[in-house]
Amino acid sequence: MAADMTWHEERGDGQVVLAVTGDLDIASAAAFRDVGLRALGIDPVTLVLDLTEVPFVDSSGIAVLVLLRRKARNRRSELRLVTHRRIDSVLRVTGLMQAFDIYPTREAAVEGVGQPV
Repeated sequence: MAADMTWHEERGDGQVVLAVTGDLDIASAAAFRDVGLRALGIDPVTLVLDLTEVPFVDSSGIAVLVLLRRKARNRRSELRLVTHRRIDSVLRVTGLMQAFDIYPTREAAVEGVGQPV
């Protein structure tokens, strides 16, 4: 990924958790897209994107999230986001808040418990 963005991947029980750190912007969007698509793979999975350590997201980053959502649905997979106020604000302003299953914590997203935010 871009020098200012890192991620940690955990796999198990049909789930992939990607914990992302750093800006999700034009400089990192292509690499983030590639990592996300690889995580979705061929078989159906639940992909949890933990974006709580992403301080900034621009339109390039939003476009990748929308792409990953579409690819997940096409592959009969599930995409769950863990976000914070800044990213929630961007999703709200763009009208995409309801398009994603957003959870308050990584644990809730992994468990799929409770109502998405």
